[in-house]
Amino acid sequence: MIVDDNQDACSRLQSMLISEGLPSEEVLAEVQLGRARQLVSENEIELVFLDIEMPKMNGLDFLKLIRSDGYTGHVIITTSHNEYTLEALRAEALDYLLKPVVRDELQAALERFYSRRKAYEKNFDKLMDHGLTRRQVEIARRIFQGKTSAQIADELFLSKHTVDTHRRNILKQTGCKSTTELFRLL
Repeated sequence: MIVDDNQDACSRLQSMLISEGLPSEEVLAEVQLGRARQLVSENEIELVFLDIEMPKMNGLDFLKLIRSDGYTGHVIITTSHNEYTLEALRAEALDYLLKPVVRDELQAALERFYSRRKAYEKNFDKLMDHGLTRRQVEIARRIFQGKTSAQIADELFLSKHTVDTHRRNILKQTGCKSTTELFRLL
């Protein structure tokens, strides 16, 4: 899904995504934030291309809003302004593309998205064969996503100390010396 208040920018990015092989019926473009929020909440949108500078709400605030609504998909920021990079990364954006979006950079961003999506598809339930609980498997999944103990604690409403304890126990129960070794089990 493309969320941008500029119809020309929406159409251009939509054409580029379709030319990259995405089915046209799956590439939604929306200029209205309210409608975009509704589409994200009602559909299983895996990837959102999000502009930052919009009239009623800045894109980063919109990202925080849809995250608070429960959106767990990926977001690629598309903007003419490069000063928001750090803030976008803190908001867990997958990537940051400057407008006008260049085909090579779009392809690289899509490759990162497909790589990340493939990682999400790993069968973490295999870890239960090593005696891990559902909670530990969920923590392992988030570790694999690159999240810190503090981030995991916030998401799962646990203390950081509890998450650190789970991390140690996950490695101990699986007989792994590192998280890299742990993910080879998948």
